[in-house]
Amino acid sequence: MKFFGVVLFMMVSFVSLAQEVTVADRLERLIVSELMTRYPHSKVNVDKATLNQIQVQESSAVARVHDFKNDGSILVSIGTQYFDIPVSVEKEVWVPNKRVMPNEALDASDFSKIQIHLEDQRFAAKRDLLFQAEKISGLRSKRTLLPNDPLLETAVESIPDVERGESVQVVIQSGLLELVAPARAEEEGHIGDLIRVMTLKSKRIFEGKLQKNRTVEVSL
Repeated sequence: MKFFGVVLFMMVSFVSLAQEVTVADRLERLIVSELMTRYPHSKVNVDKATLNQIQVQESSAVARVHDFKNDGSILVSIGTQYFDIPVSVEKEVWVPNKRVMPNEALDASDFSKIQIHLEDQRFAAKRDLLFQAEKISGLRSKRTLLPNDPLLETAVESIPDVERGESVQVVIQSGLLELVAPARAEEEGHIGDLIRVMTLKSKRIFEGKLQKNRTVEVSL
């Protein structure tokens, strides 16, 4: 049986349980903890009536939370027993208000936040890919984003500090010698990245580390 996410193990002694904490209570805590780990900042509700009906056959067993089923319930195993537990997992997500084209910088005014239910089968392929950050500034789209379609981590990327073809300053260091020359970025990059540049005068290609102020440091 394949299961997803960080598996939480709960050794449950179903014979000698303290009376204050029932099997249903422990399973509820396990399910809520696991689903909130998989889907941060979500609101999880578990059908307690179903949990109260569970009859455990083994005196001591390991409980595991598996993946959603097609009907929106979550599969839970206790030892060799399996149970379908109805749950509600509500999460706030970003959605575009308009069509966003590839490589377009994201503007918060073009997006809204809505609540979706992750147990809904419509989001089955997207549950683990939802964009989690609270802010979208400094990002751009990697592909066309459609209105009201939940924003995915795979659909956005950070905006490079330098784009391919833009002007940069290359600082070439060799021992005690240092040469500064204008150059053109041959690839995009973020501060700290190694990128290739071409000097404008000699047309030589160098690879160096992108620094602040659009400077590329090259060590020979």
